[in-house]
Amino acid sequence: MVGEGHADRLALASPAAASPRPTLTSRTISRGFTLVVIIVVVTLLGILAAVVTPQLSGAAQDAREAALATNLTNLRQQIALYIAEHNGRGPHLDEGDHIQQDELTARMTRRTDPSGAFNDQGTCGPYVRDWPANPFCDPAKARLVRVGSWGAPFRDGRTGWYYSSATCILSANSTKGAEAFDTELPAGRRTK
Repeated sequence: MVGEGHADRLALASPAAASPRPTLTSRTISRGFTLVVIIVVVTLLGILAAVVTPQLSGAAQDAREAALATNLTNLRQQIALYIAEHNGRGPHLDEGDHIQQDELTARMTRRTDPSGAFNDQGTCGPYVRDWPANPFCDPAKARLVRVGSWGAPFRDGRTGWYYSSATCILSANSTKGAEAFDTELPAGRRTK
């Protein structure tokens, strides 16, 4: 037949026909990856995970510290502005100079008049839109502020923040991450 001779010529002209190498068959292709290749890939993935995981956890810690530093800086600046606009009276004092622990965040987030009384048409405030959470505290307690007359924060984590009525300084009240941000503000505040 004419077709058979044509196939023989193609086989002789083909480099694969002259080569002693085995050809790929469906049986060879279906075998897939060898066990050695799989072990090498899994080992490389394990090494990569061991290198990347500590860096990611360190980045999360750095982000929380940066958030705390930003929040403290902003809050301390706004407290200083409150004190300046209220004739030296801190946000922990009401219009009668009585300590009002529960009203500190309200005085910072609402309008007041220069005496410290809440007034929706007041000329002072609001100083912050929302009181921020301490990123190192339990979320249920992270926005709470403890007011006390002690100079140093407690570091007990029962509230997110500590405000000293003696110094008018806000500090993070957490057992972790807060020690680096304890700085003093200028004196001369009316603290009662």
